[in-house]
Amino acid sequence: MAFSDIISIYPASMYADKAKEMTVFLKRRLADREFYIGNFYFKDKKYKGALVRFAEILKKYPDAGLSDKALYYIGKSYIGLGEKDLAKDTFSTLIANFPDSSFALDAKSWLSDNRGDG
Repeated sequence: MAFSDIISIYPASMYADKAKEMTVFLKRRLADREFYIGNFYFKDKKYKGALVRFAEILKKYPDAGLSDKALYYIGKSYIGLGEKDLAKDTFSTLIANFPDSSFALDAKSWLSDNRGDG
């Protein structure tokens, strides 16, 4: 990627800061696109396809600011697949890593409603 080259070869350049900004912006756009596609699958109840897309966000774009949302929808996809134990694990990870997220609040609510299930 040309922006990475600018950042690594010319770190003191006046363009290095702009290249960093553009890198963050573009990664967020790519993560948003993955989420859009994953959400399309999710709404269509194609949970396996949705899982792949949401997991890609965590793998490729962990700093894009969508990790809490991706974890939440991974958990919801597991619920859709009838995998409540995997959903519980995912929601627990969400709550541990993003305790202030609105998605964590929904995950806590689901966990408390499904304590005895499994």
